[in-house]
Amino acid sequence: MRRMRMTLLSAPLLVLSAIGVWACADAAAPSGGLLAPGAARTSSGIASGKLRKVAGYVPPDSVRVASAVLGKSGGELAVGGYHLRVPGGAVREPTLFVMRIVDDGTLSLELTASRTDPQGRTIDAGTNGFAKRVTLRMSYAWAAQGIDPDAVTLAWVRSADDLVRVPNTWTDRTGKYVYGQLEHFSGYAVAVPY
Repeated sequence: MRRMRMTLLSAPLLVLSAIGVWACADAAAPSGGLLAPGAARTSSGIASGKLRKVAGYVPPDSVRVASAVLGKSGGELAVGGYHLRVPGGAVREPTLFVMRIVDDGTLSLELTASRTDPQGRTIDAGTNGFAKRVTLRMSYAWAAQGIDPDAVTLAWVRSADDLVRVPNTWTDRTGKYVYGQLEHFSGYAVAVPY
């Protein structure tokens, strides 16, 4: 009886361990379709500390705003050198996703997602968060000065002077992109420590 009890307790622990390993691997891995096959990937390993937005521009002929209504099956949006991938299951209802380039001399972007409830009220789905993380890719090819690809990160712009590193960030040195997995929307920027 004692041997059987130990086996019954061990099985759920093995299942939970396997789920944990799968979830961690999924959270850190680039999403399909966003990274060119064979592109060099590095994990942004900068320590916590003060961040600053990277000065730069998006070419003047680039589209400044993109929007799409995405539902349960997810989808993608792109504007300038920025790309957003919303996986299936991230939202349950048709939701309006908007990407807007911030023209402030930095590599910055504003993201929003909203939907209308049955009573006709607008729900800010972006601020409330998503059922699954969405992947944002931002180009740093147009940085005003050369930047260290090992130091570049994606940052949440909490306020003008308060940037927070997005967890699960990685770079594609070949394509000059920085990626991050977002749980909610607001302003985001390519950033480096100072």
